[in-house]
Amino acid sequence: MKRIVTPAILWMLLFISFEGTAQINADLYLWEYPSHRQVAAPEELTDRLMEEIQKILDTGYLSPLSIRYTDQMWESYLLYREPARIMQTLAEAWPVLDSNQKIQVRDYIHQMFLDPEQQFWIQPSYPNRVLPADYGVPRTIYPSENIYGDYGWWGNYRPTIQLIYQFWNYVYRTGDTSLVTMYYEDIRSFYELKLGYYIDPGNLYGTMCAHIGMARLAHMMNDQPMISLAKSMLEEFLQEGLNLSAIDENAYLGKDGWNAPYPYQCDGGEYCPRKDDFIYRGFIFLNLSPEIGRFLKNHVLNQTLERHESAFRLFPFWWLVDAPHWTRWAGDETVGIPSEMFGMVMPVEKWVKNSPGPDLEPFFLSSPKGTGDCYWLEGLVLAIEAFGEDEWKDVRNQPFTFELAETPPLISQQPQSQQVLSGETASFSVSIQGTAQVTYAWLGPDGLISDTSGASITIQPVSLNHSGKYYCKISGSFGTITSDTAILTVYVQQFTEIPSGWSGISSWLIPLDQKIEEVLEPIAENLVLLQNGQDFYWPDQQINTLINWNPMKGYLIKTLDNVPFNFNGVPFNPGEFSLNPGWNLFPVLTECPLPCATLSNLTGGKLIMILEAAGNRVYWPGYGIFTLTGLHPGKSYWVLMSQDLTFEYPGCSN
Repeated sequence: MKRIVTPAILWMLLFISFEGTAQINADLYLWEYPSHRQVAAPEELTDRLMEEIQKILDTGYLSPLSIRYTDQMWESYLLYREPARIMQTLAEAWPVLDSNQKIQVRDYIHQMFLDPEQQFWIQPSYPNRVLPADYGVPRTIYPSENIYGDYGWWGNYRPTIQLIYQFWNYVYRTGDTSLVTMYYEDIRSFYELKLGYYIDPGNLYGTMCAHIGMARLAHMMNDQPMISLAKSMLEEFLQEGLNLSAIDENAYLGKDGWNAPYPYQCDGGEYCPRKDDFIYRGFIFLNLSPEIGRFLKNHVLNQTLERHESAFRLFPFWWLVDAPHWTRWAGDETVGIPSEMFGMVMPVEKWVKNSPGPDLEPFFLSSPKGTGDCYWLEGLVLAIEAFGEDEWKDVRNQPFTFELAETPPLISQQPQSQQVLSGETASFSVSIQGTAQVTYAWLGPDGLISDTSGASITIQPVSLNHSGKYYCKISGSFGTITSDTAILTVYVQQFTEIPSGWSGISSWLIPLDQKIEEVLEPIAENLVLLQNGQDFYWPDQQINTLINWNPMKGYLIKTLDNVPFNFNGVPFNPGEFSLNPGWNLFPVLTECPLPCATLSNLTGGKLIMILEAAGNRVYWPGYGIFTLTGLHPGKSYWVLMSQDLTFEYPGCSN
């Protein structure tokens, strides 16, 4: 496309050439823009951002935000009066939004630019146009019936030239380049008009980005004269920006003083001398772009940090927007915390101090002042991006990228411990929340379980050797996380018949629940008494001195009727067993009968007699009486010893 160098542009280029060339690499700031890699922000932040953006999309086009903190309602002003200001907020939030929200954002912006009130490039004869006070839907949660702040001149001359950069930023981050073709000529004329009047020429740290945005739009349209002009203007103001006080002067003097964006007059001005130390003068940083933040870090670091840190000294809780811990600046003669603090502080924290995400996250325990609080929301995006790595790229040949790190997923359902009867089926599973690509590896008592790569495993049929600990390792580019450990207890059943009246009872299993009440619950209606010669359980009298079932002991039991009884438990190795001199209530700790002769041989002649616990059969080798030949599982027997003895309890193989 052929471009004509107008007399105004030619005059500006000649003027700049006589001023001298800045000793700053302007190309670094003109063409490079940060993409973000491995952004591992907490979901609480990204979810909050998506929630707040959805409020904007659902509400529609928003009115300026009324700032009122005084007892005089006229001492107030309107924030976000710049036409299409919400465009920057939506552009910054774009990478975090879901696909449906992105569709809504594009439609929102295209429809917005059909409204002449939102076409920021349309200018009256005097170049500073703002949204009408009664435009759109109120941002505040509880709007007043009257509109306050429209008649106060403070706030009405704030810059709008930065909207050029914000327009480019939206196009670049969203890829919605059709807007450039539609509105480039209008934006080009808007830029020339701003420079021609030299009111709002982009000479504050927060508005210098306008020249960057204009050059980048011109590059997209192959408009070389405009690239040269924008670069020259950027070089001039970067050189001026080496002195922070010079930018302060631009803020409070402007062209004519009274129309300065942040004037020094004491009837409302932000730079009024008597407000020293009672207001934070970070207005020059409002709308600070990453590129100018990079410039400040490279060339104006000490001056910038000195000003920035004064905010924390004056107002350590600046981020508690509406908390009554100090006064608020609300225009006119008021002092205190400006409502734009997030727009002043957060860009410097991110682009000058390069503060990490965890340092910025606490600031967002606060809340926005209403729907579409641009500075708060854009600060939230900066906090999210601070959890990643910045990679500066040349925008002329590389698209914008924002890569969320594959953060470790959250295990929302852990594997559960379980007790399974031998021969049945056991299964374990995990559930995760997150989008990362993962692999699963299950481990059991013998280590890695082969042929398991999913979120669940099934063992069928289970046997006793499957008992043990099971857990899952979940791996991905984030590394490996490990589930909780679940315990699989495989149990078997021991069947016995308890006759009515008194009898002996024992078990070769450790019950799953060893509490006496739980062990005997299946026969509770027939149970009269259980005792082991020392302690007893008498349910009718609510007496229980036994407490737990001890499989290493034999018991005497009395029931009303013959009852079948099942023990559910785990086999165990009794190991050493001790007998005392005199009578012992002896348990059978094997699942097979134990011959009386075997037990007698193990005692080395110390055994005198074995007697049924509640019967008349006896094993009495000294008198050759052998009406009792074997000890049966589930029963207990009286054993009479001449001396104490400890021996290895025999197994079934013996």
